Order: sequence, then structure tokens, then C-alpha cells
Amino acid sequence: MIIYIYDIKTLTVVARPIVNSYREFKAEPIKYYPEWNTDYHLSTEVEFQNPILDSGVIREKTREELILLDNKTELLQDREYIENNRIIRVEAPSYLFGIKKLMYGKKEQPRKR
Repeated sequence: MIIYIYDIKTLTVVARPIVNSYREFKAEPIKYYPEWNTDYHLSTEVEFQNPILDSGVIREKTREELILLDNKTELLQDREYIENNRIIRVEAPSYLFGIKKLMYGKKEQPRKR
């Protein structure tokens, strides 16, 4: 199996040693990565695409974190925008939900093609 070793400051993968088990790696990390230092490195069994350090634990960033921290505004959905470093969702007015009913009545619905 592959273990992913991350630099704590940059959260980039600095090594990918191949081991028999994660338990084996945790018991002797220097055997598999001679530069191992717990002050500078973290290890996981998973390679993260967008890692973040959260209370000493590395994990994948949420959609909200990608938008707010990495400025990936292309991930905003329809009717969403950013205001004061928060994602705001504008709900459609409730009267719009009745338009389909008014247009097609209760029994008659648009034909599927």
C-alpha cells in the first residue's frame, strides 16, 4: 500500500513510500522515509486533492472552503453569491412555485418528449 507523507506547512505530498500496512509505517516511519520528522510531516492512507489542516488532522476541503479560501467561485451554484466571506443563497420567491400549476392545471402537465 502507498502512504502519503505531507509537509505540514505547505500540505504538499513530499513522499509516497510503499509499505505492507499503515500500522507498520506508524511504528517505524523513519524506516520508510528517512527524513521523517513529526514536527514537519503528516502521514495518511489517502491522497487529498485539496488538503486542509483542521485541529492537527489533515482532510479534504469542503465545497464552501474551496469557494471562500481558494476563491473557486466557479463552484457557486445558481442563486448563490459571496458576501462578507459567507456564501449566501437566494431562495426563489414562493409565488414562482405556483406558476407551473397555473400554466398547466392540476391534471395537465407538459408533455415529455
